[in-house]
Amino acid sequence: MNEIEKGLFAPCGLDCAKCEARIATINNDDVLKKAVAERWSELNHILITPEMINCLGCLQNGAKTTYCEKICPIRPCAQKKGYCSCSECSSYQECQLLAPILSSSHQARKNLEKMASKINVCEHISIGGIPSLLYGPKSAKGFLFIHGQGGNKEEAEAFAKIAVPAGYQVLSIDLPQHGERKDMANGFDPWTVVPELEAVLAEQKKHWSNISLRANSIGAYFSMLAFQHEQIHRALFVSPIVDMEQLIMNMMDWAGVNEETLHVQGEIPTDFGQTLSWSYLCWARQHPLINWKTPTFVLYAGHDNLTSYQTIAAFSRKYDAELTVYDEGEHWFHTPEQLGRLEAWEKQSLRIRR
Repeated sequence: MNEIEKGLFAPCGLDCAKCEARIATINNDDVLKKAVAERWSELNHILITPEMINCLGCLQNGAKTTYCEKICPIRPCAQKKGYCSCSECSSYQECQLLAPILSSSHQARKNLEKMASKINVCEHISIGGIPSLLYGPKSAKGFLFIHGQGGNKEEAEAFAKIAVPAGYQVLSIDLPQHGERKDMANGFDPWTVVPELEAVLAEQKKHWSNISLRANSIGAYFSMLAFQHEQIHRALFVSPIVDMEQLIMNMMDWAGVNEETLHVQGEIPTDFGQTLSWSYLCWARQHPLINWKTPTFVLYAGHDNLTSYQTIAAFSRKYDAELTVYDEGEHWFHTPEQLGRLEAWEKQSLRIRR
């Protein structure tokens, strides 16, 4: 584990592990505390006493110097945004709060650049012929990112900017008929997708000892079917489809189609863009979700037009999921306000221990 990964860096890039105040504190070195106090008093033109030299590190629990805890504007700015490092912020190089540090410490700038380069690592790979993206440097823990209908593997980039600094890799794949596989004639169905997800998970078990899940909409439905008997560390679901049979029945009502008609015709296109399928309805009934034990966090939109609040609340009660309702949201989070709320929820969910 290199120094960048030890978690002893302040958000600004300064290395707390090399700070004499921290060294004096952890070694209870009164001589060094006195020397640091005298030097800092001279540099800052204020009185600093040896008793003030008491700090375990900017982001560590425990004692901090008065400046680090109460005066420095950088730490609270990073905390407000949910960042461990300013390198996670796309505008850190132009930040006026950071400017004094970056202009006076070449090493702090180099540290931030190194951390930023780690965050931006993205590798195009193929898993069993499935186009995939792997974000972040090598790690023992990772997130599988499963998109919804109309999505693609590139959607994981925003989440990777949150998860990678927290020590995770993020693997995102293109589901059938999406992204690089959009020319497939069919395959966006559970009897095709579920075996694919099982194969992807089996491959990632070779690389990760701690596997989590981040999924959108129908991607959550596919994932729960594929992984309900697996040891998944945690799941973050956004607008998840949790009762496919009920959703299909609702769509039949919207289209004015009854079961007998669907049975006879097999498939019926609708004017709202979905094709009703008798095979799909039968499959959903024959393969219910019955064993979801993964600690789960759900972000539900108040204006979700596919899943009712009653349905998502029942799912959350049954599987002890932590449900967050964003009243102004829609099934597809896409406006700047919605995406901001999504980002804040993802950061909060990653910090919670269950």
